[in-house]
Amino acid sequence: MKSPKNRKSTKRKPSRKPSWAEFRHRFIDCTWFDRDRVKTFRAMREFWKRAPAEVLRKLPAVSVVAPSGYLLGAVTSFGRGDRAFLYLAPQLEKASQAEAIWTVAHEFSHVALRHHAPYKGRLPSLSTLRAHARADEKAADALATEWGFVRPKGPRRQ
Repeated sequence: MKSPKNRKSTKRKPSRKPSWAEFRHRFIDCTWFDRDRVKTFRAMREFWKRAPAEVLRKLPAVSVVAPSGYLLGAVTSFGRGDRAFLYLAPQLEKASQAEAIWTVAHEFSHVALRHHAPYKGRLPSLSTLRAHARADEKAADALATEWGFVRPKGPRRQ
């Protein structure tokens, strides 16, 4: 019989949280992120600070794009569906900091939930796609809330 000293621990050691430099290199510096997006940059840093380490480690390959456009944010797949494309619009610079932080967390929730993964086989009907989109938005809101982010009051702009 093995003594307790010789037993291997079944508890997993938590992996460390990626550093801010690692996060920047992975999600900001190597993607399309305009330097005039100060508030969006701050929101990315706040997401890195507040997101659970486990979430940051498990995020799949994703390109964060922060150029011009009319949406506050969007996530879609590209390549073979193994990468996510995360879009953050310049309108975030005009939004409150709370809304910018919420939008970043919400869009990363879509990535964590793999909403960008393409459909396998036949493409569903338009009504099915719309129902999935509504469900995906609710799920992303719930996950961002679970992570500790608060959705600002007011009309939804995404």
